[in-house]
Amino acid sequence: MNNTTLLRVFRSVYFVITGIIVIPLATFFASGGIGENYSGTEFPAPAYLWLIAIWIIGLILHFKKLWLGVIIAIIPVIYFGVLFINAGFS
Repeated sequence: MNNTTLLRVFRSVYFVITGIIVIPLATFFASGGIGENYSGTEFPAPAYLWLIAIWIIGLILHFKKLWLGVIIAIIPVIYFGVLFINAGFS
């Protein structure tokens, strides 16, 4: 395998893994998390859905410009990491 094939495989696996992290967590937090939802809406905190949009923008840019899409796609993962670390220390 040459370097370009290996790099394509790495990028594909990278986007599958980050997608598995971002999409379920964003929908979980947008739906209110573990708490009860008395607002009558399906997504009482829809701001978390923007993280899915940011990840999709990174996925699209990955096909245009190699590293810009990779960097943008990691932003939601970093956000959730910081969110969990802050929750653990509070």
